[in-house]
Amino acid sequence: MTKAAARGYGQYGIRVNAVSPGHTETPMFGLPEDDDDERLNALIEQYPLGRIGQSDDIAKAVIWLCSDSASFITGVALPVEGGIIA
Repeated sequence: MTKAAARGYGQYGIRVNAVSPGHTETPMFGLPEDDDDERLNALIEQYPLGRIGQSDDIAKAVIWLCSDSASFITGVALPVEGGIIA
């Protein structure tokens, strides 16, 4: 859908991109309670960067995609997921 929209709207100067976040620490994510550190550590170990994402990580990627620094980028799904799919 992102690629199709990028193709269709590019002629109007509109860039279309998507952000694909990994696990992100938010109230909805529901980090395990203190007594479940083993489950949290097992999840963190899956990430090459060794941590769960923060909402700031996602926001910074979106801000960059909206900036002039990314003015020639369209039709991509940018993974912001700490390398978990690497």
